[in-house]
Amino acid sequence: MRHFLFEKNYEIDPKYQRPRHDTARNMMKLGIAYHFTKNYLNNKNSSSSNSNRSYQSSSYDKRQNCTVKTHYSTSMDAHKEQINRYLVREGAGKDGNKAVLYGMSVEEYKKDMVDKNFRIFLSPENQKIPLDILTKKFMMKLTLQTGYKFSWVAANHYNTAHEHTHILINGVDQFGKDIIFSKDLITTIMRDTTRDLCTSMLGCRTNEEIQRSKDKLLEANRFTRTDEIMSKFMASDILFLDQVNNGHKEIYARRCHHLAKIGLCNFINNNYHFEKNWKETLKTLSRYNMFLDAKRHLKYTNQRNYFLYESKYGKINGIVTKIYKTDDISDNHAAVIETFTGKAYFVPLFYKPKFRIGEQIQIVPKVNQKGRLTPSWHYTKTQNQNEQER
Repeated sequence: MRHFLFEKNYEIDPKYQRPRHDTARNMMKLGIAYHFTKNYLNNKNSSSSNSNRSYQSSSYDKRQNCTVKTHYSTSMDAHKEQINRYLVREGAGKDGNKAVLYGMSVEEYKKDMVDKNFRIFLSPENQKIPLDILTKKFMMKLTLQTGYKFSWVAANHYNTAHEHTHILINGVDQFGKDIIFSKDLITTIMRDTTRDLCTSMLGCRTNEEIQRSKDKLLEANRFTRTDEIMSKFMASDILFLDQVNNGHKEIYARRCHHLAKIGLCNFINNNYHFEKNWKETLKTLSRYNMFLDAKRHLKYTNQRNYFLYESKYGKINGIVTKIYKTDDISDNHAAVIETFTGKAYFVPLFYKPKFRIGEQIQIVPKVNQKGRLTPSWHYTKTQNQNEQER
């Protein structure tokens, strides 16, 4: 019996018997291979400080990048603000026009609105991705992943350097089920879903595109893997360039040049001298991009004594010198409190504060049922006393 066209000399042996497979043994072999590969790659990555391999494009995930952020609120006022004003505000749409809602009709959405609502922000790195298609496919995937029949609307915004989409989801679905998103869904699955969708539309990134993405990370205002590796060469917060592998020296020099521009280190005697809390500052900047601005505008405090407020600092008393709105899609604010002990704190608040700049207040650390720090405050002087002193 002959098989395969154009293969004249190929014949099936009539005595051939299919080999028997030992499933258990094969599974054991696959398990050993998996763990070996995993450990090998981890060890390889951990030793990347001694080679330039960690900066090669070919070793990176080639899927398209997409930023995903998720927020939620339990305020009906904030919910109405989103659908009535923020999503459709003037200037956010194409060519500076009013943004347009899509998804379901506004009337249908409003019919069953509840206090609870979710806001999902999507921003693909490649601006060729059609936002409408990405959003609709993302919501279809989210429906399959969760089983909810969502009530949702969305609007594309074009008023920033990166085009993006805001999705607003009602806190109960169309069957009246209370919507709950798992931590894994928010931190991992949503991001992987959008990356897969973007890749299905444009294909994988080229090595050149990956390299450009990595170059941008050298100017990121957040703590990156490069910073983590670079810190291993430091002693007393000083980076000694002469001790850095030549393959990494240029990379670290470029990163340090950016960190120097934002005031986190200084170039002295061919070495970079870092501020004591430079890591914490970068980690804070990934959450609050106005953290550095507040630091530059301290009125009474040395910049070295400026911190992100945490529960470990306990009660603090001081003067309000700055108030920021930290999030355009919620009432989240932050206040800068300069204390009478020579320290200043950036205090995130998950509400719109009633106090004003110049007033003396006390911040009290409180943790809600989910373990989230939600500081409360009260006046250390009455408003009348403050007004009289002014």
